[in-house]
Amino acid sequence: MNHIRPRAAAAVFVTAVTLGCSDIPILPQWDADFYAPLGGTNLSGVTPGLVIPAGQSASVPGPVRTLPMDGTAAQILDEALSIPVPTIRLEVRVTKTANLTVTLADTLFFAADSASLTTTAVRGGLSMAAGETSRVDTLALGAGFDNLIRQLTNAKGTLWMQARGRISSGAAPITVAAGDSIHIQVGLLVRVPVAGGN
Repeated sequence: MNHIRPRAAAAVFVTAVTLGCSDIPILPQWDADFYAPLGGTNLSGVTPGLVIPAGQSASVPGPVRTLPMDGTAAQILDEALSIPVPTIRLEVRVTKTANLTVTLADTLFFAADSASLTTTAVRGGLSMAAGETSRVDTLALGAGFDNLIRQLTNAKGTLWMQARGRISSGAAPITVAAGDSIHIQVGLLVRVPVAGGN
């Protein structure tokens, strides 16, 4: 007689009954942040010799990047979006030379296609104090970003993104030096429930 099948059925029955009893914990559960890098880029327009007059600023856009919403990343995003209040955030790392003061409000733009980057993009940003050379920040872009990710994962579409900033002068003009640069690294932090046991 094959004992494996009855034992498997019994195990399934016991598990189902036990999981149906909410007052009996089976496995410890917690939330974990899954990190998915979206890539890094140097902002263009940081041209040596560029003079920014006092009280003015110059645009320094980054290249347009794309990320297909399929594979493992899409599976984890699907799981996160199935939670009533999903938690999807952006980790942004900015490094720059101290010579530059950077305005980073509404700096990161996300859309479902290239045209929407300039019209209906979801956007978010952060601020850096004058003289800072590095900053790591976490942004929650809210329901608009969650809906965009949901739309793209369901359709196995592509996330389009671009970083845009402005370098600004203060009371005195500044000249961009040969070694000056602005680099932005972006990643998704997706919170998913985790269960573990022995």
